[in-house]
Amino acid sequence: MHLESSAIKFYIRLRKRIIDRKLVEFGIQPILAYILAPLFFIAISFFLFYKTEYAVYLYVVYAIFNLLQIGDQKRNDFLKMHFGDAQFRYLRSVENILIVAPFVLFLIYKLEFVAVVILLFAALALSLFNTDVSKKLYFATPFGKYPFEFATGFRKLFPVYLGACFLLAMSVAVSNFNLGLFAFVLVVFLCMSFYSEPENPFYVWIYKKTSMGFLRHKCLVACGYLSILLIPLFLVLTYYFSEYVYICIGALTLSYIYLMALIVFKYVRFPQQLSLGQVILLTLSYLFPPLLLFTLIYYLPKANRNLEEYLG
Repeated sequence: MHLESSAIKFYIRLRKRIIDRKLVEFGIQPILAYILAPLFFIAISFFLFYKTEYAVYLYVVYAIFNLLQIGDQKRNDFLKMHFGDAQFRYLRSVENILIVAPFVLFLIYKLEFVAVVILLFAALALSLFNTDVSKKLYFATPFGKYPFEFATGFRKLFPVYLGACFLLAMSVAVSNFNLGLFAFVLVVFLCMSFYSEPENPFYVWIYKKTSMGFLRHKCLVACGYLSILLIPLFLVLTYYFSEYVYICIGALTLSYIYLMALIVFKYVRFPQQLSLGQVILLTLSYLFPPLLLFTLIYYLPKANRNLEEYLG
């Protein structure tokens, strides 16, 4: 038991050090992140439970999805190699419990004890298996012509898209437009996540385009591929909730604008990630769309100048 305790302490210190470095690279003081993150989590949780009666189901699904993301075989093999089989099982159990702990505590506050039991059981059960579901999903996609963001991202997060489609079906079954709109927005954020990480500069250098031509190409491809995933949901929403057709059209329009803005921002500091200030500004622009025009006017030339180094 002493060895297991020591292994846990060592691993937690190691993970904290890695997280601290990533936060510093991102321009965030770790102590500030550790203070604000719980407050943000609580605020989002209250908002979710206020907005929809299906919050418990979404909460549990999202928590389990987080568990699935850390159970890939390569990661597990690495831990086994350094800690041994017995310590590995203990370590994975504790790690999974820590991941679901914030969800469990909030569900206890909401008196959702069945969901608490399901989450704790899932955390312990999934610690026994490799859960890298995306690794086993090899299938053709309509995104192969212009790699790589949608092709790789969709395969990795395909279960999330299926979950969004399920929520859309549920919204139709119970006549709940808000749930359907949530599914729609979930797909938009899913596609935006494909562009969250900067690629290797080589994948920019291979394009024989000007910087503006490169950005135009990236935006057109992204909007076309987004349409493949989003238009079916849009058609279902407008058919079954025709009284909200203008809201659906507005949401679809903003989806294209937000994705293109993210692509422009991605190359402002390429190949580095955006700074905290730029992320905050982009978020504020998303919350207040008219601000996005002025933000793009300011940052588009910066992205062009930055890309010229790799395209010229």
